[in-house]
Amino acid sequence: MSSVGYEAINIDENSIPRDHMANAMIDSQLHECVRQDNTAAFKSLVEQHLTEKLVTPCGNTLLHVAVSCGSDNITSYLAPTFPSLITIQNSQKDTILHLAAREGKASDAIKSLAESNPSLMRKTNTKGNTPLHDAVITDNKEVAIFLASRDPEVAYYSNKNGRSPLYLAVENGNKNGILDDLLDLGASIPITREDDLLEKIAKAKPELLCLTDEELGNSLHYASSICFLEGRLKNGQGNVVRYILENDQKIVEPLLNEMDEDGNTPLHLAARHGQSMAAFVLVRDKRVENSIVNNENCTPYDVAKQQSQKAVDQYDKTDDMLAKEREQFDSKNSIPADEIQDKAVDSKHYKLLDYYGTMTTLSILYFHARPEKSLYERFTRTQGKQPRKQETRIRIQNLLLV
Repeated sequence: MSSVGYEAINIDENSIPRDHMANAMIDSQLHECVRQDNTAAFKSLVEQHLTEKLVTPCGNTLLHVAVSCGSDNITSYLAPTFPSLITIQNSQKDTILHLAAREGKASDAIKSLAESNPSLMRKTNTKGNTPLHDAVITDNKEVAIFLASRDPEVAYYSNKNGRSPLYLAVENGNKNGILDDLLDLGASIPITREDDLLEKIAKAKPELLCLTDEELGNSLHYASSICFLEGRLKNGQGNVVRYILENDQKIVEPLLNEMDEDGNTPLHLAARHGQSMAAFVLVRDKRVENSIVNNENCTPYDVAKQQSQKAVDQYDKTDDMLAKEREQFDSKNSIPADEIQDKAVDSKHYKLLDYYGTMTTLSILYFHARPEKSLYERFTRTQGKQPRKQETRIRIQNLLLV
């Protein structure tokens, strides 16, 4: 039933731990009372001990055990009587909600604890999992729905393996309909860098590729602007954008040139975010119109030019900033910054555009999406400087000689 089991036993029933003493093991009688949800017997036994100090070998408190066993009566007694137990994490950093997510139900007692202590829903264990992660992993639909309904944003949180609850639901193939529930509760496609997420969503629920959002746009807008594009799909079909383009034409066609609220198409967004692979795949697709202008009257190529200039400016400014900070550091310290590696300024602190990605994207769009100039534009281009009178005379004389 419970991973807690009968792991914790030995304590002298007549001993009473003091505040300064180390934690004591939960005895078998207490454990059995909790398992049976026998409140009367439990109360008589627990009075003999300092309840907050009683734990199992893996650090579970009596409240952990009660929640794990689904003993609602004991849970309802312990939580208000010993409130300090509510936020204690065991040796694996599991809260009572983690155990409820893995082994329990969304009982009234659990709901009450979560609602009165909302921070528990965002607590992570040693694996970086929130309770919602664990609920999805164990297919505990009831608890997953409850947690996501109270704090939908947690569906986006990534654990130490870079997986969010939404990702895990997709990875599980929408088992028990948990993916549907997360999406219905407002946990739409998250802005993360999880590899292969859109591929997995396409396999589990292809119709989700048509989902739109006022700010994010469709799945191609999303894929064209997020950095995990560069990762390869497991089935070797290329990156996410290419994978989407190879799906059912009826699904894909409406997405190719669709504009978001700023008038940006997927190609605009690939240009804006320096996603060279996405830009390359899109611009070579004959169905993609590369001359559409957004709300700022910019084509994808125009956007790429603007971003490349920003990248150059930021790159240059960063060098200047690093030099100035190093100079200031040296003036305040007897030891130069170059001799103190730990004190050196880290350029990662500055949010730079991806310089090479932006330049590569500009190069791609220069060859494939640069607006063609008319003959009139080519021959009426103004010069940067007007020629001097003497130069004009010389040119005229040369023409006359010819």
